[in-house]
Amino acid sequence: MKFVIAKPGYDASTETNPANLIISSDYSTLKYDSTGNKLVQIDASTDAVAASGYITHNLNYYPYVEVYVDAYIGSPTGEYKYCPYVGDGASVLATATYTLTKTKIIFYAGIEGFSTSVWNFYFKYFIFKNKLNYSWTI
Repeated sequence: MKFVIAKPGYDASTETNPANLIISSDYSTLKYDSTGNKLVQIDASTDAVAASGYITHNLNYYPYVEVYVDAYIGSPTGEYKYCPYVGDGASVLATATYTLTKTKIIFYAGIEGFSTSVWNFYFKYFIFKNKLNYSWTI
């Protein structure tokens, strides 16, 4: 079975040009492009409460991304949480989020509360590319 929604003025039952379609099961609009990791550290012993880091991409538009984070002191837990993330412990609230630009993913980490440890925020990201090379703006 085929699923098609055409743009206004086009007949979904006959249109084959993907530029004239909103969605079609014949054309996948996103494909997996790349993945990677970014470590952001906060050294609470220096009274730091936030840190950031970034990676660059060459898509020149705002890509669709999935971002996960493993926040830990010492050794990684291997337990990734979906970003944005808010987690708490006995005395600390840890937060992680990200923003996008046309050329970067910027990762932010923060802690609130009492801590003198080095906090590691290990971000894992997945970038998906617009397969049909359409562009959109936010």
